[in-house]
Amino acid sequence: MEEWVCTVYGYIYDPTGGIEPRMSFADLPEDWVCPECSWGKDLFERTLRVQARSCHKL
Repeated sequence: MEEWVCTVYGYIYDPTGGIEPRMSFADLPEDWVCPECSWGKDLFERTLRVQARSCHKL
C-alpha cells in the first residue's frame, strides 16, 4: 500500500482515510498542507507499507 510521509513532522497520509476515501495523494489540491505542521505537499515523500505475514508453522 502506498503512503506519503511528511518529512517535517512524520505525519502519514493514508489514502484510505484521506479527505475523501481512497483519494490518492496526487489528487489532493495543490494547496493541501500537513494537518499537523502546515507544511505543503512538496515536503512529503512516498513510502510503501508492507503488511507483515506470520511465518509460524502450523
